Amino acid sequence: AEFHDGTMTAEHPGGRLGLRLEGYGYGEQLVSPAPASVHAAGTRIEYQRGALTEWYVNEARGLEQGFTLRERPGRPDGGPLQIEMAVSGNLQPVLVGDHIELRRDRRTVLQYAGLEAWDSAGHSLNGRMAVQDGHIRLLVSDRDATYPITIDPFVQVQELTASDGVASDLFGSSVSVNGNTAVVGAPARNGDRKSVV
Repeated sequence: AEFHDGTMTAEHPGGRLGLRLEGYGYGEQLVSPAPASVHAAGTRIEYQRGALTEWYVNEARGLEQGFTLRERPGRPDGGPLQIEMAVSGNLQPVLVGDHIELRRDRRTVLQYAGLEAWDSAGHSLNGRMAVQDGHIRLLVSDRDATYPITIDPFVQVQELTASDGVASDLFGSSVSVNGNTAVVGAPARNGDRKSVV
């Protein structure tokens, strides 16, 4: 995965996916995200945007994406809290049950799945995913939540194996950030020849 100017881009042999936070809040009055300060440690990268932190962690199941909101973003209108992301690249989001499939030529390449949400007291919050006008929306019922809250989906390969990857690649064992660009290391890829993805 690459991170540049607020967009996460993931390459896969079947396609390219870009996700960019467009807004969050309630109803049609979504708040535009504040400019981000970028921080990285180990396999975690964070975009801190005022009261909202967007974060990514590379792990065995895939690329975990999350959002932590320190405070309620405005006045609720009776509907769920929404986080809206623009999708770029050559994959199209399609809602299938409780997850989103990212498809190219009717073939599922990646999944956006595993949505969980909870508040600072550890209470689980009801959440669901939606696709609207080519955008991904995460919808979370936060009416009785105690802030801060965390919203946590996954981007994963349809089959959890890379076409050229092996367990010993050590992908994500290092992350480096320069400005708005992050580089993720795979030091044991290609027979210990040290790769950067």
